[in-house]
Amino acid sequence: MSYSGAGDLPRDVRRYLASLRAALTRTPVSQIMTTLLERSEYDEELRRRKLRVDRHRINRLKGLLRAAMDRDERPSDHDLDYAVAQLTGPLFFRRFFDTAPISNAFISRTARDHLATSYDPAPDRSPRCPEYWVVGCTVRLSIQEAPAGRE
Repeated sequence: MSYSGAGDLPRDVRRYLASLRAALTRTPVSQIMTTLLERSEYDEELRRRKLRVDRHRINRLKGLLRAAMDRDERPSDHDLDYAVAQLTGPLFFRRFFDTAPISNAFISRTARDHLATSYDPAPDRSPRCPEYWVVGCTVRLSIQEAPAGRE
């Protein structure tokens, strides 16, 4: 997996997930991961090594999300661990449990769904509405712009 961000969060996330898909489906990574998962349950040294490998992969995605936070595209209190789980979990589920293909459409939907539902601007900021947050922002704006006395 070799992808560094370009500053466009939806594209960066999709490309990161495509890179993860390639690692899981076109390299021995998935076989190594399953072996490490099983053996690390009983071998403390393997557990530590597995955690180092996992942290490297996770930190790359967290870096993309932190950069988006720095650009004010994510709230400053965005839960990065939860975001990583939401973004990568569906790919791992498909690869190891469901065995369904991890298509480009699946990657796009996974990224879009996370980005559309995870943005919650701080109360002291006006909401920013890039195209991938339109649904959530539209609801917020319609509530804020409703005439007094109407629900």
